[in-house]
Formats: sequence, C-alpha cells, structure tokens
Amino acid sequence: MSDELNKLIQKYNAGECNTEEEQLLNSFLDSFQDENEWDEQILGSKEKLKEKLYGMVTKSTLIQPNYSHRSKQHVHVWLKIAISILMFITTSAVIYYSLFQSGEPTELVWKKKITALGMKAVIKYRDGTKITLNGGSELKYPQNFTDSSREVYLDGEAFFEIVHNPEKPFIVHSHGIKIKDLGTKFNVNAYNDEKNISVALVEGKLIVKQKNSDGHKQVSILTPTQELIYNRSTELSRIQRFDLHEKIGWKDNILIFNDEPLKIVFKKLERAYGVKFELTDTLHKSHKFTANFNNEKLWTIVTVIQKLKKLDYKIEKENNRLTKIIFYKKQTK
Repeated sequence: MSDELNKLIQKYNAGECNTEEEQLLNSFLDSFQDENEWDEQILGSKEKLKEKLYGMVTKSTLIQPNYSHRSKQHVHVWLKIAISILMFITTSAVIYYSLFQSGEPTELVWKKKITALGMKAVIKYRDGTKITLNGGSELKYPQNFTDSSREVYLDGEAFFEIVHNPEKPFIVHSHGIKIKDLGTKFNVNAYNDEKNISVALVEGKLIVKQKNSDGHKQVSILTPTQELIYNRSTELSRIQRFDLHEKIGWKDNILIFNDEPLKIVFKKLERAYGVKFELTDTLHKSHKFTANFNNEKLWTIVTVIQKLKKLDYKIEKENNRLTKIIFYKKQTK
C-alpha cells in the first residue's frame, strides 16, 4: 500500500474523512473486486469466503458497546479491504497455477550429434536411457525430454537402451518409419545411402510403424531376436531372426562378417576405422567375405582381406594422415 492510501485509511478510522475522501477510498477498494475470475474448484466458494472474512472482521471490530451506523461503515470498508487482499493473493495463485502447473509442455531445445567415420558417441539421459551412436551417423535429440514424450530422429546407426516409462513413450523417427519402445534394447541401422532400414530387437518389445507413399500404414510388433528389414524403394518389409553379436557387436568394436559382399564389408570398416576402403575391380565387389574381428588393429584386417581375397592394396594420405586404402586385383605373371 502507498503512503497516501495508509493516510486515507487512518483518517477514515479516526472519523476525519470528508465525503469526497470517503468516496475516493470506496472507489479504490471497488477497483479490486473482480467478479469475473474465480475458480471455485481451486479457491472454494466466494460467498463462503466472504462470510468467513466478515466473521473475522466483526469479531474484532463489532463486539463493542455503542455500535453505531458509523462503525458499520468502518466494518464495511475493512471488509472490502480484506476481500481485496484475498482476491489479490488468490488471483496471483491462479496465475501461477495457470503458468506453471497447467501441464503444458515446455519448449524443446534440440541438439544434434554427428559422429565422424571411425568415431562413436554415447548420449545418456537422467532417466537412465542410453544411446550409442555409430560412426557416420547423425542423431537429433532434445536436451531434456518433455513430461509426455521422448522422441529422437536418426540418420545412421544407433543402439538404444531404453528405460521404459508407459507415460512417456520413447519414439525413434528414421526415414519414414516410426519405432516405439515397450521397455527395450534395440538397434536401428538407417543410413541415408543404403536401401534397407534394419530394426533389431534385443530385449523387450517394439512397435514399428511405417507409412507408405500411397498412404497405407503398416504396423509390426517385434519380440526379442527379431529383426525388421524395410526396403525404402519397394516400401516392403520382412521380419527375420538375427545373430546378436553380428548385429550389435559394432558398439564394442566387434565386427562379424558372415558371407557378406565386399562392398558392404568396406562400408562397415569405414565407419569403424574412419578410413575409406575402395575396390578397383568391380567384379570383386560382389564377392562374399566371412571373418570375425574382435578389437583388431586396422592393418590386421587389411592383411586378412588381402590374403583371403588375393588382392593387393595401396594407400593414400592427406597431410600425412591415412585417408584411403585401395584394393586391386593382383597381376598374374
């Protein structure tokens, strides 16, 4: 309250206000009486509050001898003051409730993680959820999840270890497909330069949704050791079994190749070691390759490929850094 209002109330209590000052005081107090905004569910009945306040005021002011018309006016003013203060406090409470307790989602702050070839990254959240990102991948994710959902966008490969929360589903978006966890560990391989998207479930249960260009929606439910392969060109998918170490060994530097074409082998090696692999002989690109590598050095792998496929190789460097290994067919004498 301002000093002027204090002085005006003191004059009124002392019976020294003239008619003009009394009207001014009443007008000021009336300006606080907002009849339009009242949430009875939160604040209770307005009439009951008025009765309670009136009882509080009369208890301290009216129980006295020589109760006069003047004292009635005195109580009326102080009743209006009490209600005005209450209205100010409760209105502030309603505003606070609306702004901070309404449950509306806060604005998301999006971040982007890009891993270079030969690099990996781990992203952890407070709820225990963990995402391991493979080389040559990009993940768009919120700095903090909202109260209602957890959603990320993937281009590349990542292994997800999700702490299940039925009230906050975890959803992965990747090149037209939508993956929803039901308490899960799963791997998604969805590189932009590859025709197939792979979703492999390790633990729990997954819902995979895809919407084709004709508007047709397809929903698949995966159980452990099942892998969904989605062809981006044909928009068709199939479900098959997979080998755990072969599918997710990459995150522990384990590379397992089981009768895979060399061109696919070379792509995986590029992501793991950050070096380009090239094959000049186009016929050899379709040749199959089988080998297991567990934390092996780059040159060990190069030597194995050279001997098994009977190839020679040369290297290229930039600024004294190895950038490319080129395999070519051995010249016969």
